[in-house]
Parts: sequence; structure tokens; C-alpha cells
Amino acid sequence: PHSPPPTPHALLGPPAPPAMGRKQAKTAEVAVAKMNAELDAETSADLDEAALRDMRPAAMGKGEEQLFERKLTKEEKKALMAQKKAEREAKKKGLPPPSEAPAAAPAGDAASSSSKGPSAPAGGVIAGDLEDGSFFERTGPRAAHRVNANMDICVGGVQLYAGKSELISNGTLQLVYGTKYGLVGRNGVGKSTLLRAISSKQLPLPPFVFVVHVEQEIVGGDETALEAVVRADREREWLLQKERELTAVEHDEEAEGETTLEEVYERLEELDSDNAEARAATLLAGLGFDSEMQAKPTKAYSGGWRMRIALAQALFLMPDLLLLDEPTNHLD
Repeated sequence: PHSPPPTPHALLGPPAPPAMGRKQAKTAEVAVAKMNAELDAETSADLDEAALRDMRPAAMGKGEEQLFERKLTKEEKKALMAQKKAEREAKKKGLPPPSEAPAAAPAGDAASSSSKGPSAPAGGVIAGDLEDGSFFERTGPRAAHRVNANMDICVGGVQLYAGKSELISNGTLQLVYGTKYGLVGRNGVGKSTLLRAISSKQLPLPPFVFVVHVEQEIVGGDETALEAVVRADREREWLLQKERELTAVEHDEEAEGETTLEEVYERLEELDSDNAEARAATLLAGLGFDSEMQAKPTKAYSGGWRMRIALAQALFLMPDLLLLDEPTNHLD
């Protein structure tokens, strides 16, 4: 049997502090006590945000700032929308465009944006994708409202077949939210088949449960390890593509029922899009990727390292139900 993988908190533990003198130790002790008092008053969401902010410098070495493009603030995005609208009004009236441009991204940012649409992550992760190739929507008007929803799973009358062989007859799948489970059985009894049935929603799970399934290492390609993790979020990639399309639009009114630019910005903010690269870098650092390794193409890595990238993708997506099918096969 495999030993359980370390938890994300264990992977992302802070480095050991350097040795210090007695006076420095006393000062540090007072500072730590003060910090703990402040942290006790914060919510768990504030703690997560602070951890990501504080761990980014530790996860990245010198020169990594160039990997992170400057993102527009909420005020800058609104100003950009107002500028676009003013330019369209001026064009309709035959007037010259407004001379004063609002503060926005520095020159060159637009040119650096990719014009390609979102694509599925290469191998490894099934990011809750649906049968028609779409993705699980965590934000927006079509996203499931689950503020008071019971996240526990209980599915009765489970019938599962592999070809003509019956694997499960009238079974019950019961999973308590926040609990870790190990699935143990001989080869061929249907462990992987069960996990695939869960991830593909072949079993009638609640529609608001976001499932991610890590079945194998990612397929190597030209994209870097950092890019592979960030692009695993297909909803964020789709929203960024939609943002580029809408900011280039020349008409005043979007078609009825279409996604608006304001909705795109709100959904990106809900996904914490601006901190996506920093969060991905932190996860990769916790899995043994230094800054130089994060910038290497995925095809340069062996199966074990590509499996770590697949694990980072899964953790990056923050699913409600994470399924791991023998993830330690290629790991030491």
C-alpha cells in the first residue's frame, strides 16, 4: 500500500529561520506574539490571502518578477471601459477620439497578450469538463448557488459495469466533505473505473460539486511548468479571451444574453485572477520546482516531474472533490 501524500499545508511550509542571537531572538519572539494576536482576529479567507502574498517572495528567486505581468486594478478596468465607450461615441458622431487616456496597462501589455482561445490542459487533469467540451462554471449567472448547500455526497443504487462484467450492484457512494479516503482493492476490481464514473458524472452527483480527477502525468509540450498550471483553469482562460474580444468591440451594446465586459471583470475578480501566477508558483515551489525549473518546458521533464505538475494543476483548481488515481507511481 502507498503511504498518503503530504497535505498542501505540509508542502507549502515556511523555510526554517536562520540562527540568531539572544537579543534578536527576544525581538523576534515579541514580533511573533504580536503577529499571532493580529492573525487570530482575521478570517480564514484573509489568512489564505495573506499566506499567498507572503509566500510568493519565498517561492521565487531573483528575476522572477518578469514572469508576472502587471494586471489592471478594478479602477483601471472601469476607466478602460469608459474610455472604450467614449471612443465609440466619438466615432459615431464623426469626432476625433478623446485625447486624454485613463491610466491603464503600460505600453506593450496588449501586444504581449495571446490571441489564442482557452484550451484544455494537456493530460493529467480532468477539470470538471463536461461532455460537450465546456468547463465547470464556478462564477457567473449560470454558476450553482451553494451558499447553504450540503457538500456531503450520498448516492444510492449505484450500478457499475466494465464491459459485460458487473463491478458494483446496488451500491451506495457516501463521501463526507473535508474527509480523505483511500480506495483499496486488487487489480481489476474496478477502482479506476469507479473514479472515472465519479469524475464524468456518470454517477448522479450534486450538480454544484466541482470534481477534479488526476489520472496520469501531463503530456509534455513547449509550455512551461508555470504556464501549464495556470492554464489548467479553463474558466479563467475563457474569461481572459472574452475580455480581449470585448475590449476590441466597436459597437455600443452587447447582444442580449451575451456576457458583458463588466461581468467578465467581476468573474475574474471572483477567481482571484490577478494572483493566479503567484499562487501557481507557490504550489510548484512546494512540490520541488525552483524558479528556474518553473520556466522550463514541460517536455523537458520525466514522468515523475510531470506527475507533480499534474498535482499542482489539481491543487491550483481548488476542487470540492479531488480524485487521485495512484499519483505516487512515478514519485520517490
